[in-house]
Amino acid sequence: VSQGSEVHFKQANFSLNTEILEKTLPQGNEHLLNWAQKKYRAVTSFSELRMTQAINIKVGEGAHQIH
Repeated sequence: VSQGSEVHFKQANFSLNTEILEKTLPQGNEHLLNWAQKKYRAVTSFSELRMTQAINIKVGEGAHQIH
């Protein structure tokens, strides 16, 4: 999430053991992608969204919907 952006989560989606960590990430797509590849060895998805008002992402196991 770029600087100045906000991330909102519904409280009901988190367990009582959730820990939130804040990190300063590299700026720029290439720098961020390189950092993620070095840290996690693989990147399965990377998206850049500009001028976006809201993003809804569902993660986890369950029924998958394709729109």
